[in-house]
Amino acid sequence: MRVADFRSLRFVKDATPLWGTGEASFCISPRAYDFGGVAGRRLLFSARDPAGELDLCIRQARLGQDGWEVVPGSVLAGGCPGGRRGVTAPDVVRLADGRWRMFCEARDDDAASAVIASAISSDGSAWSPEAGVRVSAGPYPASSRRVPIGYGTPSCVADPAGGWRLYFHDLASSHYHIVSAHSTDGLNWEKEPGVRIPQDRSGEDYGVYGPHVLRGEDGWVMAFAAWTARPAISGSIWGATSRDGLVWEKLPEPWLTPGPGYDGRVCSEPFLDVCGRTVNLFYEGCDRQKNYRLCRSRAILGES
Repeated sequence: MRVADFRSLRFVKDATPLWGTGEASFCISPRAYDFGGVAGRRLLFSARDPAGELDLCIRQARLGQDGWEVVPGSVLAGGCPGGRRGVTAPDVVRLADGRWRMFCEARDDDAASAVIASAISSDGSAWSPEAGVRVSAGPYPASSRRVPIGYGTPSCVADPAGGWRLYFHDLASSHYHIVSAHSTDGLNWEKEPGVRIPQDRSGEDYGVYGPHVLRGEDGWVMAFAAWTARPAISGSIWGATSRDGLVWEKLPEPWLTPGPGYDGRVCSEPFLDVCGRTVNLFYEGCDRQKNYRLCRSRAILGES
């Protein structure tokens, strides 16, 4: 996979969402993985807690003969440190010992209280929260005061020089941008200086967040969400490339913009799934009635 091929991608949206056509919905943050074994190919996503005990939980769908089928219940809900109100935005990596680690955004309150937590699985189906917080703005456990900075929407990538790099949003009263941290073991993280994706364009006045990062032969590629509040709140999906994973160049044109139809208000929280020359871009789409559904668009590497 060459990063240079992503600079000219042209995505074509599927005509319908992955499921829930015509139904009220709230499904966000899709991530597709092939866990092999019993679990097979799964789509992880965030949704309201079926038990009604939390604001958000992480659920899954499996790929059947007729498309994606939502699995009853949740794979991760309570139990994550910092997640009394729930968890969202899953991102999964394979570990050297064959297990899987999921990073997620955990909330005690709203997005400004968010931290990044993790869970572990041996098969990609059953997940157990790991002790401690991976990345937070302050000491844990938090006091009753509002945490001034929230971290979330993580994306983890193996660093070719060793260890791991984690990309995530940094939300405060003065900014909403994408930063990074580095770790040798995937558990203890040190935030890296600077900003990876800043708010520096007119369509980003509300925020940039939701990164998903891939490493190619000649560098790094990122899909991310850019939101504006002018004249009304809406979100689009953009791409960026980097030679070293730290200094990024945004592409001049968006990959996906809203509407009409199932994503008529928002395209956000992208996930790049490369299958040969085909790039599946999973994302959350929000219509004018504020229904959030999981959607997909596709592009072919090498076609402009």
